[in-house]
Amino acid sequence: MVKLFELLTKKSAIKILLWFMENSSNEFYEHEVRNKTKISRGSSIKWLRQLAEDGFLIRRSKGRLILYRLNSENPLVKELKSLCLNVELIEEE
Repeated sequence: MVKLFELLTKKSAIKILLWFMENSSNEFYEHEVRNKTKISRGSSIKWLRQLAEDGFLIRRSKGRLILYRLNSENPLVKELKSLCLNVELIEEE
């Protein structure tokens, strides 16, 4: 399990997590996430798996394909969403 601090120091992991927070009501294939976040295939696969393993994302198979979505029930995800919202409000002032 990746420690939260380590996760928050990895640019690719942050990009993926923030992108899922902005698109929290949908499921996405790995290649969709990779294209939208503009990160490499290796990084996207690594961090999607790790984020799912750590409970930030929910992973499910659909045939041979794997879909990911934000785990909105995770308390850390709720806190991170709240923190991001607070940062946005501060930036708007």
